[in-house]
Amino acid sequence: MKALLARASVQAMAAILMVGAVGITAELGTPIASAAPAKGAQKVRLTPQNRDCNGDPVAPILPNPSDHGFANIHPTGSGTLIANVVLKGGTPNTTYNIRLIQTFNGTAIPGECVFLDSDGTLVTDEFGDGSANIQESLLPSANDAFVVLNNLAAPTTDFFTTEEVEF
Repeated sequence: MKALLARASVQAMAAILMVGAVGITAELGTPIASAAPAKGAQKVRLTPQNRDCNGDPVAPILPNPSDHGFANIHPTGSGTLIANVVLKGGTPNTTYNIRLIQTFNGTAIPGECVFLDSDGTLVTDEFGDGSANIQESLLPSANDAFVVLNNLAAPTTDFFTTEEVEF
């Protein structure tokens, strides 16, 4: 009889612990499940496709623009937007102006798209390759961004851009 009571007591306690665990999981599960996942760094192609201030391609539209490197665009949790830019096959021994243009839902934020404003520069080597790291404050209303490179000596004819990334 004692063994039967001991077994019933253990089963009852196990049931109570299980109910408590399920309740805790339910309480904690809801906020965790509803949190938006962070996108982290996003790698995008650098191409000779021209874009407007909203990040949209402009004429002439290149059906399959060639890759000329890439940019990793990454908003940090501390309010900084970072772009690591790698150019391949640009004009050799040239300085390119870099703009990291922030947008809101694909629409230009006033003051973000001033032609030849500079967030930094990238200097190519004898092969036309170069890299740069750009960091700026993340604007409170920004949720997208893209990168534009313009050759300082020929800004309207020698340029590279990325597609817009959302974050």
